[in-house]
Amino acid sequence: MAYVPFPITPGQSGGGGGGGGAVDSVNGQTGTVTLTAADVGADASGVAAGLVDDLSGVTNTATARSNLGLGALATKSAVGSGDITDGSIVATDLSAAVRARVIQIAVSSPTGDALATGDGRAVAAIPVELNGFAVTAVQASVSTVSSSGAVTVQVARVRAGSPVDVLSTAVTVDQGEWGSHTAATPPVVNAGNAGVQTGDVLRVDVDGAGTGVKGLVVTVTVGP
Repeated sequence: MAYVPFPITPGQSGGGGGGGGAVDSVNGQTGTVTLTAADVGADASGVAAGLVDDLSGVTNTATARSNLGLGALATKSAVGSGDITDGSIVATDLSAAVRARVIQIAVSSPTGDALATGDGRAVAAIPVELNGFAVTAVQASVSTVSSSGAVTVQVARVRAGSPVDVLSTAVTVDQGEWGSHTAATPPVVNAGNAGVQTGDVLRVDVDGAGTGVKGLVVTVTVGP
């Protein structure tokens, strides 16, 4: 913004209504006074005009941010690896841990009959959103603990009617325990059978039911 110097000489009356006295000095100056941008607290260095010039003809967002002194866009390192180059995040920008999904399968009622052994006590289908993922972990929990014996659970992946065991070591909930996280023997995923595709079915096979167990829930974690 340009400012036109305004000369004021001694004895000249101030403009505008309500005044009446002669002006002897302006901003501590006497004689012929020239007001500058700095005298009135304006943008003396022309920073505002410079910003307009800095953005003139700029179409690249990175260049615009640099010209304005804003620096680069934040990276996606907090959620994955690499840089966000276009200011947006898509699924492939995120790490496998962030993209992981959990499938919870209710096997028996917490208020119904006690858990019984048998294959296919519960199932869950793999949706298209999880196509190409793989099972990374399996856990189990109960709402009524076993008074005798452990609960032993295998998860089978059924594809086109053909089942394969997902676990090389089955998941167990030990006698008197509420979940597999405290089991003496942790489950182990068989990587060769862990991959899932759209339409696959995860089948819960109860190999050991314990005694008086209710409310068995199997939690399957899958990731890309």
